[in-house]
Amino acid sequence: LLVRLHPLAYQKILTYAREHKVPLSTAEKLHLETTTPQMAAYFADIHGIPRRLANVMRWIDSPDMAVEDSELVAVVAFARHLCRQNEVGFSGETPDETLIDLEHTGAWRVLAGRVFPSFSLAKFEALMRTECRHLKQDLQGRVTHY
Repeated sequence: LLVRLHPLAYQKILTYAREHKVPLSTAEKLHLETTTPQMAAYFADIHGIPRRLANVMRWIDSPDMAVEDSELVAVVAFARHLCRQNEVGFSGETPDETLIDLEHTGAWRVLAGRVFPSFSLAKFEALMRTECRHLKQDLQGRVTHY
């Protein structure tokens, strides 16, 4: 959405974030006085995008603050965090940004009470690291055997 609305601004914001080693949202606020999630939520509201999806856009950075659809928001935020943690895809954030442990995220605060008591987050993270490593190798043409 940012690239569509402000094609040149995105590159300037990304460059600023990298040069000053600040989160992308900080650079967005400085240059646009808003953030991508805020723009996306506004866009969703005025264009009639389903409310559940608008809530994901609105609360993706703070799922534990979501007033509606908190589980859906948390699942998407959880997946996003795993992708960033394992360097799958491009989130726009600076590569050297240190991510907090998954167990300390707002997404996990929402989801922790909704999983089986025997669920081990540490084992799940280890499995996801392996799966993401294989996925990246496959995408680079180095097929792995599972």
